[in-house]
Amino acid sequence: MDQELVAYLEQRFATIDQRFTEVRTDIADSAAGVKAELRAEIAASAAGVKDELRAEIAAGAAGVKDELRAEIAAGAAGVKDELRAEIAAGAASVKDGLRADIAASAAGLRRELSAEVKRHIDVVVEDMISRMELIVEGVRTVDRRLDRLGDEVREEFRKVDLRLLRLHAARVSDRPRRRPGC
Repeated sequence: MDQELVAYLEQRFATIDQRFTEVRTDIADSAAGVKAELRAEIAASAAGVKDELRAEIAAGAAGVKDELRAEIAAGAAGVKDELRAEIAAGAASVKDGLRADIAASAAGLRRELSAEVKRHIDVVVEDMISRMELIVEGVRTVDRRLDRLGDEVREEFRKVDLRLLRLHAARVSDRPRRRPGC
């Protein structure tokens, strides 16, 4: 009867060990899958954000170009008429003054446009940074959850191992001892 019990317990221990191995494998596979999914989502999100930025910058640049062309064309037409009238009057000194005014106007316009483009880019970059921070926080949360799950599983394995050792010790101590030579 004791040998039957030992054989039964060994069979149960082997089944439990196999189940623990399967659970460990499942946990490792799940963790790898979650990490791969997160990496793919982060890569896809980064690519999407990059494409959005490029599109926004291209659209902004095209709009700025069109505005500049329209403003320069409008300004040039007015200046052209003024210059023709003044040139017709023959005032060389006025001609030099107009050139200085045009250069100052263009420099001011460049500064304004440069500042506006810089502000727009700063806003877009801030938005990307905040999005990336949200993604990073999500990844950290998943990592913490996986670590917590791993700790719980290890603790449960430790408890089961202790129970099994106690059962085994109890069974071994309950066996009648054989005397040598009997």
